[in-house]
Amino acid sequence: MKAKELAESLGLDVIYGDTDSIMIYTDSVNYDEVLQLGNKVKLAVNKLFSQLEIEIDGVYRSILLLKKKKYAALKVEGTDKHGSPFHKAELKGLDIVRRDWCTLAKTTGEWIVNQILSPEVEMESAVSAIREKLMSVGREISTYEPVQFIITKELARDVSQYNANSKAQAHVNVARRLTKFKKGDVVPYIICEDGTNKSHNERAFHPEEVNERKNGVKVKREETEGENQNQKPNSEFSIDYQYYLSHQMHPIVSRLCEPIE
Repeated sequence: MKAKELAESLGLDVIYGDTDSIMIYTDSVNYDEVLQLGNKVKLAVNKLFSQLEIEIDGVYRSILLLKKKKYAALKVEGTDKHGSPFHKAELKGLDIVRRDWCTLAKTTGEWIVNQILSPEVEMESAVSAIREKLMSVGREISTYEPVQFIITKELARDVSQYNANSKAQAHVNVARRLTKFKKGDVVPYIICEDGTNKSHNERAFHPEEVNERKNGVKVKREETEGENQNQKPNSEFSIDYQYYLSHQMHPIVSRLCEPIE
């Protein structure tokens, strides 16, 4: 807080602060000028404290601040032979860096972040491009390969240690059915339509099961009325595209776009 107050006393705009850092909006795209400002703050703060030193951790061309410890930014990695800075995306705490989101949702999220952060794209144009991208995904979602819909989650304990009557966790349901997973394993699964009214967590299938059904191979299904039997692939079996649009795509996109007017 003292570092924040000190920076503000120098006429600078502190837009974010964390346990050991502050971020300052410089209102400048001149890299050398920004570094001078950073060094000015660094010297002033280090002079204020006898046992604390700060350094310039990074210079960002643009940043999307969502909430504490959640942001995306274009970080300046250096300059080319002409003195022009080049950038690298830095993502902190966003949904798209977590593995419990499918590939399609994460790659779409990354594309949207790039549109928002790009210094070459006006925000109005970015909004139009994002809207068209989402409409395109909605139209074409059934044409994507199953691998795009795989979600993964680690088993925190052995399957036998989960509540035997609970069906609320998709990865546990898959692991319980296939019996080849143990504590610490990462379970991949795809949410499908199987002709039942079960919850989406109960309609989770391993990618191998999905491929088998798509290819018309007989697969072992869950016990039905006490019988464990082989059945032909259900004609109603398919990936639950509506689930992916509403529970995977929409949460990621809406969080990223929320700050945009």
